[in-house]
Amino acid sequence: VSQGTINLPTGADGIQLQVFNSSGILVRSQIMGAQQPGDVTLAWDGMTDGGQPAANGVYRYVANVNSSGKITNPTVNTLARVNSVSSAGTSDGTLLLEVDGGKTISLADVKRVGN
Repeated sequence: VSQGTINLPTGADGIQLQVFNSSGILVRSQIMGAQQPGDVTLAWDGMTDGGQPAANGVYRYVANVNSSGKITNPTVNTLARVNSVSSAGTSDGTLLLEVDGGKTISLADVKRVGN
């Protein structure tokens, strides 16, 4: 199960979670009901809309939030294991984290540390 979170300061009437593969093809769409204000956990079971396991790879979450008739697309924060930390190649000493999937992110983009 893959997870992410979004922050809903005013809650939501409903959420549509879409999961896209690295080619930009929609593989799964899930509907969630009304949500209270605060952080909401989004979870994907790794299955496609056709009921088959999705292939190994990198996937992107898109959340469409309906709140009082207005649709927004908040940033989905995903959870990832950090494999290494380095400042190599940065002129200002910025710490970079290599996470699962070979992606590199700045320490400044980290929202939470834990398990």
